[in-house]
Amino acid sequence: MGSFKNSVFILVLHLLEGALSDSLIQLNNNGYEGIVIAIDPNVPEDETLIQHIKDMVTDASPYLFEATEKRFYFKNVAILIPENWKTKPEYVKPKLETYKNADVLVAEPNPTGNDGPYTEQMGGCGEKGDRIYLTPDFLAGNKLLQYGPQGRAFVHEWAHLRWGVFNEYNNDQKFYLSNRRKKPVICSAGITGETVIEKCQGGSCVTQPCKHDRKTGLYEEGCEFIPHKSQTEKASIMYSQSIDTVVKFCTEKNHNKEAPNQQNTKCNRRSTWEVIQDSEDFKTTTPMTTQPPKPTFSLLQIGQRIVCLVLDKSGSMTIGNRLKRLNQAGKLFLLQTVEQGSWVGIVTFDSAAYVQSELVQINSATERETLTKTLPTTASGGTSICSGLQSAFTVIKKKYPTDGAEIVLLTDGEDNTISACFDEVKQSGAIIHTVALGPSAAQELEEMSKMTGGLQTYASDQVQNNGLMDAFAALSSGNKAVSQHSIQLESRGLTLQNSQWMNGTVTVDSTVGKDTLFLITWTTDLPQILLWDPSGNKQDGFVVDTNTKMAYLQIPDIAKIGIWKYSLQASSQTLTLTVTSRASSATLPPVTVTSKVNKDTGKFPSPMVVYVKIHQGTKPILRAKVTALIESVDGKTATLELLDNGAGADATKGDGIYSRYFTAYDTNGRYSVKVWALGGVNTASQTVSAQQNGAMYIPGWIENGEVKWNPPRPDINKDQGKQVCFSRTSSGGSFVATDVPKAPIPDLFPPCKITDLKAKIQGDELINLTWTAPGDDYDHGTADKYIIRISTNILELRDKFNESLQVNTTDLIPKEANSEEVFVFKPETITFTNGTDLFIAIQAVDKGSNTSLVRLNNNGYEGIIIAIDPTVPENETLIEKIQNMVIDASTYLFEATENRFFFKNVSILIPENWKNINQYKRPKHESYKHADVRVAPPALPGRYEPYTKQFTACEEKGEYIHLTPDFVLGNKQNEFGPSGRLLVHEWAHLRWGVFDEYNDDEPFYRAKSRKIEATRCSTGITGLNRVYVCEGGSCVSDRECRIDSKTNLYQKNCQFFPDKYQTEKTSIMFMQGIDSVTKFCNEKNHNREAPSLQNKMCNYRSTWEVISNSEDFKNTTAMSAPPPPPVFSLLKISERIVCLVLDKSGSMATSNRLNRMNQAAQHFLLQTVENGSWVGMVHFDSSASIRSNLIQIISSNERRKLLESLPTVASGGTSICSGIESGFQAIRNAGFQLDGSEIVLLTDGEDNTVKSCIETVKQSGAIIHFIALGPNAALEVKEMSTATGGKYVYASDEGQNNGLIDAFAALASGNIDGSQQSIQLESKGLKLNSNDWMNGTVIIDSTVGKDTFFLITWSQQLPSIYLFDPNGMSMENFTVDSTSKMAYLNIPGATKVGVWTYNIQAKTSSETLTITVNSRAANSFVPPITVNAKVNKDTNSYPSPLIVYAEILQGYLPILGANVTAFIESKFGETEVLELLDNGAGADSFKNDGVYSRYFTTYKENGAYNLKVRAHGGENAVRRSLRHPLNTAAFIPGWVVDGNIEGNPPRPENDEDTQTNVESFTRTATGDAFVVSNVPQSPSLLDLFPPSQITDLEATSHENEINLTWTAPGDDFDVGKVQQYIIRISESILDLRDNFDDALQVNTTALLPKEANSKETFTFKPGNISEENETHIFIAIQSVDKSNLTSKVSNIVQVALFVQEDYTPDEIHPDPSPDKNPPKSGLSISTLVLLVVGSVVIVSLILSITICILNKRRKPSRPRTGF
Repeated sequence: MGSFKNSVFILVLHLLEGALSDSLIQLNNNGYEGIVIAIDPNVPEDETLIQHIKDMVTDASPYLFEATEKRFYFKNVAILIPENWKTKPEYVKPKLETYKNADVLVAEPNPTGNDGPYTEQMGGCGEKGDRIYLTPDFLAGNKLLQYGPQGRAFVHEWAHLRWGVFNEYNNDQKFYLSNRRKKPVICSAGITGETVIEKCQGGSCVTQPCKHDRKTGLYEEGCEFIPHKSQTEKASIMYSQSIDTVVKFCTEKNHNKEAPNQQNTKCNRRSTWEVIQDSEDFKTTTPMTTQPPKPTFSLLQIGQRIVCLVLDKSGSMTIGNRLKRLNQAGKLFLLQTVEQGSWVGIVTFDSAAYVQSELVQINSATERETLTKTLPTTASGGTSICSGLQSAFTVIKKKYPTDGAEIVLLTDGEDNTISACFDEVKQSGAIIHTVALGPSAAQELEEMSKMTGGLQTYASDQVQNNGLMDAFAALSSGNKAVSQHSIQLESRGLTLQNSQWMNGTVTVDSTVGKDTLFLITWTTDLPQILLWDPSGNKQDGFVVDTNTKMAYLQIPDIAKIGIWKYSLQASSQTLTLTVTSRASSATLPPVTVTSKVNKDTGKFPSPMVVYVKIHQGTKPILRAKVTALIESVDGKTATLELLDNGAGADATKGDGIYSRYFTAYDTNGRYSVKVWALGGVNTASQTVSAQQNGAMYIPGWIENGEVKWNPPRPDINKDQGKQVCFSRTSSGGSFVATDVPKAPIPDLFPPCKITDLKAKIQGDELINLTWTAPGDDYDHGTADKYIIRISTNILELRDKFNESLQVNTTDLIPKEANSEEVFVFKPETITFTNGTDLFIAIQAVDKGSNTSLVRLNNNGYEGIIIAIDPTVPENETLIEKIQNMVIDASTYLFEATENRFFFKNVSILIPENWKNINQYKRPKHESYKHADVRVAPPALPGRYEPYTKQFTACEEKGEYIHLTPDFVLGNKQNEFGPSGRLLVHEWAHLRWGVFDEYNDDEPFYRAKSRKIEATRCSTGITGLNRVYVCEGGSCVSDRECRIDSKTNLYQKNCQFFPDKYQTEKTSIMFMQGIDSVTKFCNEKNHNREAPSLQNKMCNYRSTWEVISNSEDFKNTTAMSAPPPPPVFSLLKISERIVCLVLDKSGSMATSNRLNRMNQAAQHFLLQTVENGSWVGMVHFDSSASIRSNLIQIISSNERRKLLESLPTVASGGTSICSGIESGFQAIRNAGFQLDGSEIVLLTDGEDNTVKSCIETVKQSGAIIHFIALGPNAALEVKEMSTATGGKYVYASDEGQNNGLIDAFAALASGNIDGSQQSIQLESKGLKLNSNDWMNGTVIIDSTVGKDTFFLITWSQQLPSIYLFDPNGMSMENFTVDSTSKMAYLNIPGATKVGVWTYNIQAKTSSETLTITVNSRAANSFVPPITVNAKVNKDTNSYPSPLIVYAEILQGYLPILGANVTAFIESKFGETEVLELLDNGAGADSFKNDGVYSRYFTTYKENGAYNLKVRAHGGENAVRRSLRHPLNTAAFIPGWVVDGNIEGNPPRPENDEDTQTNVESFTRTATGDAFVVSNVPQSPSLLDLFPPSQITDLEATSHENEINLTWTAPGDDFDVGKVQQYIIRISESILDLRDNFDDALQVNTTALLPKEANSKETFTFKPGNISEENETHIFIAIQSVDKSNLTSKVSNIVQVALFVQEDYTPDEIHPDPSPDKNPPKSGLSISTLVLLVVGSVVIVSLILSITICILNKRRKPSRPRTGF
């Protein structure tokens, strides 16, 4: 991608949308309703506990009201009373209230004495918590001294729960250093107290002041901060709500941002009140004006469980074994899951509903068996979900109210009437659990379960995933004691072939074992079932149900503890195994696994977070192996290892909650979540966890100066308890994903925020950092790099991270996600004094896309390729000169960039036709295509100037540097300076996208100082302006420069000659050949007045400003030592080695793919691949085979032999890695290295194993060209082609677009002489009916014609083919291949130049015909006309536009005036046509440079797009440009030495109009494919594209009028018509640039915009401008479209008005401060007129005085120049 993604530790607050919560809480008129406080069933009955709860909430409500500035209070609360407590008349039956959705749980402490209140918080800052935990002892008021009043502590916990804030104390670090002072971790700093320690010995204790600890710089261990009992400070509740005066949360004003507490760590150092203010609660309320009412309470007692199964038996349930699976899962629920004492009924439905069983109370196995017999056995009819629900309500009401009853609704069908019963469901008070089966289940199901507090689950049709069993197994009652819950130990499935086995183990640990059930299902035949207990005893007695295809075994009493083994053998079918159990004892809590996701709907690209809580009672279980299986609606499963490491998605380390981001979206729709948890030898329970999110335990108080200690807090022992071995499976319900683009899924996921950064001092000066590595996509993969910044100001680091001091991290290579990272550095440029506070933050950056092989590593550029063109005569001295040039350049670059960059290693690519030398090695990915510097003959004889091919915008990288051998050999040093210096000039063009600071077209300009200045930077460069004439071999400076009366500048033949000896150091982009010049112009000395390309292209910013803004600069720091010299690799091109790796999987039989692939491959083998190449062939499906070992192509015989190896049959799966490995093997078999070899990989299929070989491919040294065929091709291969420098091309299934042949035709070698390359002249296709014709012409111009090849293909029947040469002669002898449905004609020798005509007639309806014509250069000495096509980004995200480029050259000379059309085809074959322009406007940076450009915005869909370009040049309309190239180093005409000019040989004439006509030609070229994401469903309905920036604004003045011209932009960039123009003027260039909207606006009401790319003209008289002797006006323009979208401000132009015709002396001082307004003389035009008509004496006197005054005002100490 063109842009990187990142996430900053501390600095980026990541809020997840739509957080999933089971809570029933609603905020209504400032009052919280629906709060559920549940008393755990294990709490002994105590009625006073209910009153304590009421008292706590009643006291908490006014405290909350005051704390939130009269905004919130508690309105009503439901108290859930256990079923085993005695009933009372005031206890009513709950509706939706359950233990599952309880907000507060009152439970016994574990271990005893640990009564601290706390809140379980899985998510991040601003995300709601899960539940508050309180103990009966706390509620009884027995912990007042330690935690304060219960109501206040409840508000503290409520802030955790509701608003996602965190504690402002820290039990792990109670003190910190700030400005050399030790401070307690408190908020606010106004809390007063003492730091003391209590030391006890022999039964007596004494309080002492704390001692200093030299190791930590803090207090000794055990030191406490004891607050004064009497305070005045009101904040903060999240520090210690128990202090009487504390009634507020810390705000932005009093928040302690330095304290190392959880609130600062989690919430980006924002105060708790800031977070609360950002909550939805706060945003949707206003403060109350009256006191709130007291809370009301509902006492609800859990009753018997009432559940009714509502099961779909419609016709669609016969699909995919669904009815059988429903019966299997239903039996699991009835036989095992549902608890004893429950009431169960069954209703089935299709178009109507049927009561299969009224409510039956389950008291024994008899009722369970009876209920299983009522499950449906046949399926037919439609789907009426409401009928099923209404019948269930009727069944329930016969015995009980529907309040609190549960309905388990399973359906696989759509029902558009389901919403009709939503209100009835809401009013019923029943809880609806939904099980969506298959991809078509009604989409409204989730809404129904959400509104009633039910569980939502999804099961696909993939039987082996066991989703339906898991869904029903998850339906244990949430209101029973955990000892009664059914606990799933195992859930597994497998599709087996005949006689294969499914083997495995299940661990029954000591906490479970009661009612253990083993259940096996199959799809065809009863398998062999073998089960052994931990003692090795085989278990028999399975109950076999052949109708339902299941067998089960109930283990009596308590199952043996240990590992149970199973082996299941089957015929070809799918087997599943489910094992469930219950707690072995009512007094020993079982190990439980509960899983959930953070939201019920995920909108791409927002990630989901999967959470799994593993506890035994309240004890967290640590170091378990936890795996989430996330299955999409079409049955594809992603596996996710969850972690409890406190990094990434995991909020807190070691809390027994395992978390991970999920980003592997596959499609839109439902996803199910299932979790496997395994406890092994390293797994342990934690005795107790120090609660991270609980009210602070106060160690004591200071009253009347005396410390009064509270009873010591129970030891919080963080050491792990005993080892726990277990296995568990849990269903995490389901979620729905939306906005997921079609494959390929784009990479829009950044690295996750680093949240566990730790720092410590190492030695005297080093800082040691540790953190957990994030990934490329949140917490998956590997980040690309880290950015570490430091500051002595914490707020500046937080708010201005990118401006803070950056640490050099070039040695820091990121590890795989979730690894431990360590980095040690010495902070530079920070002045340390004793106690300096240094703040550090880190940012992770993931991979962007970059096809260049150049990399910046430790300040050094690696991977630079300098390629010697094959046409350069062999000369070993040239290699030596290249090395010397780079060595000199490296030192110069290092100095020029302030010790920041140097050249580290360089590869020199030597032509194949040079002789072999032992030190020459074979290249790997290095090729001419990737060459950064090309050493090639000049475009025209004598044109030796070096230049950089640069056709993009400011700050964007160029294409390549072109140096001539004559220049490299040192023969042009006088004209351009030393070659090393010039390379740095060109490197700045190439790498950083800066431009020249001279201008051959405008070598002089009138400055605001009213002097004529040379276009240069800086103005401190001195020299003479002279006319230098050369005749008859001698040159003289015959005269000074004269002023042109029309331009008021020097006449055309005037040149600037610099002084040979200077003191000025800038600028390299003006004239690096001056000895003293060693720097780039910067903001201070940049000449903004000069009409340079740098000013125009870069918005008047200096070159150093642009360089400083580059990624290179931002990711490095200056070096303290000189760099090492460059290292060189000499690489010699050798024979081409290529292996075709062709997909012949089953999907290749669709859409005529196999045949089209054969046609395209034959074209490649017969025409494209060059003689002398070695070619092999591999086929692959599920496996791969070598069909042809490498053969060297010497003649047509080898080509025909290879054709015999093409695949003829398609079948099987897709194993891309197998194909590539076989391709490698074919190359090795021929005795070749993989280095530099090429693999042409074509595939149409997906392959989820392809990532397994990406690293192998990258390391192989081979180049992978990837041809993706059809919409489902595995785009992971794109990473291979990008990393190895190969081509990536996409071909759709639309045969008439000829994309597959174009793809193969684009694979000509880039490492050979251009005269040998195959050039595509025509590529066209049509869909025709019978007897229709496809007619056209192909132009064979004189630069091509060798080996011309005509290829015609058809899809059904051989057409009539007519081909005529330019003389009208019919061409016969086509070779017809009826099997491959193609015919071809190879024209021997040279083809006749002229227009060839073809007529092809279809012989059947719905026929697809294509024609492809290729040729080669006619003469190795005459370069052919070539077309290269590309886009500016290979990956793009809507609505960002793409730019399409087509470069047309003959050799290195641009071809102008061609008609160029781009065809952009989307994934499914829709084609957009785009006319490309070389007009210097819109997307086109430079006019008449042979690069034709245009914006592309008409996206059709997400996915891959291919690019094809057609270029046509008509006779006399096309010209060859002979002007000097842009972006070249300045030609130095000569030097001034001691006042005399020492001239250089004159430069060849550069006439802008120097062009020669080119004959007619046609060309077709294919560019690399690109991938687009985030395209909405109807992009044409949106207007998100503004007009393009106007970049060619020009201005001229005549008298007092200004005439403007520019190219019209469009409504959408350069398409359509804008609504209006805004023109503004100013006398200050910086004011106009930086404050455009404040500048003076010109009246443009008469200016009606034209169609895009038309020429606009506008004339106006400037008003409100001071009329001085010479007024300089700066002008810019902005366009506005019909949607009021505005363009960027145009290039700024300058005109001078009221110019005096005075003689300007030839020698003047340059103005060193061109941006500052010069002192004004105060002489207006009218004054001068009066002076003229006065006497000569008066005039003389006034002029003398004026000159004197001006001399005094002129700034001193300016360097002298000879202007």
